[in-house]
Amino acid sequence: MLPSFIFLVMAWVPSTFAASFEFRSQCSYPVDVYDNASGTCTSLAECMRVTAKVGFNVAMSIFPIGPSRNDPMYNCQYVVCYANGCHDAYQYPSDDIKTKSCPDTTNFVVTFCPDLPP
Repeated sequence: MLPSFIFLVMAWVPSTFAASFEFRSQCSYPVDVYDNASGTCTSLAECMRVTAKVGFNVAMSIFPIGPSRNDPMYNCQYVVCYANGCHDAYQYPSDDIKTKSCPDTTNFVVTFCPDLPP
């Protein structure tokens, strides 16, 4: 079983959400951009309104390394998150289609503040 890792980012004061990444033994990795205290909100805008939070402010990319990245058996895709929001991340508590799944032998490159296109 692989160890569990959680990465949290809170770069400067105006940002009050943290993006978290949790890698488990099966390498399913959700990327959350909502506050766990948001309750049952159904959109990022609603979660931000309920919690009075403004989002995270550090762009990041998560890139799986290995041949399984293109294997149709897995949803082992790269994720790019821009400064305030992330289309591929959980944006509210029941946004379950956003989980990525990779074999447990997958390595990842997580880059904070990557050089991203506009």
